Amino acid sequence: MTQPELPVFAANASQPGVPTVHSFSIKPVPAPVIRRAIAFVIDFGGTIALTVAVVWWCVALGFEGYDGGGRGGNGFFVVAGFLAIFGIPLGSVIVNVVLAHSRQYSIGKFLVRIRVVDARNHGRPGVGSLLGRSAILFVPGVFSALAVAVMIRFLLAVADGAEPTLGVGFIIVPVLWIVMLVPMLRGDRRGWQDKAAGTRVLTAASVRSV
Repeated sequence: MTQPELPVFAANASQPGVPTVHSFSIKPVPAPVIRRAIAFVIDFGGTIALTVAVVWWCVALGFEGYDGGGRGGNGFFVVAGFLAIFGIPLGSVIVNVVLAHSRQYSIGKFLVRIRVVDARNHGRPGVGSLLGRSAILFVPGVFSALAVAVMIRFLLAVADGAEPTLGVGFIIVPVLWIVMLVPMLRGDRRGWQDKAAGTRVLTAASVRSV
C-alpha cells in the first residue's frame, strides 16, 4: 500500500533543537474495492431494509382488524406505508448527498473510513456530481435488491417442495456488477460513476480536511 509522505524537517536557526517543517504532502490512496463494496451495501442495503421494515409495519397496522368488507383497519397507516416506499429512499439519498458534500462521506463510507472527493482538486464534490453518481449506482442497486427478493422466493419454493425458477435476473445482475467493477480494478481505480461525476474515492487517511 502506498504510504503518505512524511514531513521534511530542517534545523531551526532561531530556536536550536526545534525542527522547522518545510513541506508536508499526502499521496492520494485509492480506496480498496472491498471497502467500497461494503460501504455500498451499508448505504443501499440499509435503505432497502429500513424501507421494507417500515412498509411492512405500516401495512400490518393498517389492515389490522380489516374484515374484507370495508370495515376495520386504519387507512392512515396504509397511506403512510405507501409513502414510505418513496420517502425513505429519497430521504436516504438526501442525507448521504448532504454528508458527502459537506464531509466527503456517506454513512457507509464513514464506517469503512473512505472518502469521496472531487477528482480535480481532491476537495468536496458538488451536489450535482453526487446526485449523478447516486443515479448511476441506483441501477445495479435496484437489480441487486430484486435479485435478493427472487432468491428468497426461490428458497421458499424449495422449502415448500415446489418447482423453483430463478429467471434471467441472475444473469443480468452479475454482468452489471462486472461492468461496474472492472474500471475500479484498473488505473486510477475510478468507476463509471466516478468518471461520469468527476469524483474519486480515497482512503480517509490520505484525504486532507478542506
